[in-house]
Amino acid sequence: MKRFFHIDFLRAVSILIVIIIHILQFNLDNLFNRFFWNYLNFVVVSFIFCSAYVLEVSYGHKLNSFNKIIVWWKKRIVRLLIPFYIYLVVHYLFWNLWPNFFNGFDLKNNFNYLKDSILLIGGVSANWLPLLFIELALIFPLLKRVKKNIWLFTGYLFFSLIITGLYTGATIIGLSLFSYYRLAMIVPYSLVALLAMSLAGKDNFKKYLMVISICSAGFFILLIFWPGLGKIRIYSQKYPPNFYYFFYGLAMTGITILLSYLRIFKIKIIKNFVLFSSTQAYNLFFASYIVNDFIQKQRQYNSLINYVVLQLLLVVFLSYLVVYILKLLKSNFD
Repeated sequence: MKRFFHIDFLRAVSILIVIIIHILQFNLDNLFNRFFWNYLNFVVVSFIFCSAYVLEVSYGHKLNSFNKIIVWWKKRIVRLLIPFYIYLVVHYLFWNLWPNFFNGFDLKNNFNYLKDSILLIGGVSANWLPLLFIELALIFPLLKRVKKNIWLFTGYLFFSLIITGLYTGATIIGLSLFSYYRLAMIVPYSLVALLAMSLAGKDNFKKYLMVISICSAGFFILLIFWPGLGKIRIYSQKYPPNFYYFFYGLAMTGITILLSYLRIFKIKIIKNFVLFSSTQAYNLFFASYIVNDFIQKQRQYNSLINYVVLQLLLVVFLSYLVVYILKLLKSNFD
């Protein structure tokens, strides 16, 4: 598959930021940590952008019949679910076998909780990512057709903008839609997918600069006219997403992509690290949950680990080590 370095870079940075966010949420005891934890929460937009971009490049001209779509759906969903189910089993196993080494985070020894986790309708928080990617895969053929027909595109765009506007209005009046986010989030996130699909293979520095400019302007306009939005955590505005979160997320996504053009990231060792992080991002996401659980538990016994930088170094190093070893084992079996 043809690779695009700026997309690999965006995905690599995004998974590192996810790891940082998950560490910071256990260290919100000062203003500095709270600030970064809040404003690093743009990467859901980045993940959707990367996924839709790659899907368009890889399958944009292949899914031209219903049978092909069904076969692709099956393969895609299985590929997304298996790593999550492996993570779920391993995390439960470690937590129950070695409670002195693992807190279990939000795991519960409850049948209904486990059922909801497996079905992606609730339960463990780590299942938001496979759910989001599965929802994107399910609507991708629709988005392909929408993108090719001006009337369908106009109608779908209007519908999606209205829905996202309703979510924005709900945020402004203080109405939480969090309990509905699993079903509701894909419609607004499909706007990001459509943008990525439109840029796929035809993007350049100037186009991303334009995206940054437009989205930054939208973000600050909302901040000025509805200053109350700025007092609500960014984290709280992505479940489901609203315009304020979209403008911020797309602006930061564009800025991250522009950074990929810097020559320092063309150095071979850095480029290889970026490529590994990108190709293994999904596995790193789940591995980091278990490793971070272990590190947070050890803080009870070792005060040195209370330093957030040390936590970050340990979680990143151990997560990458685990995924690298698993990759080697898989290649040997293959």
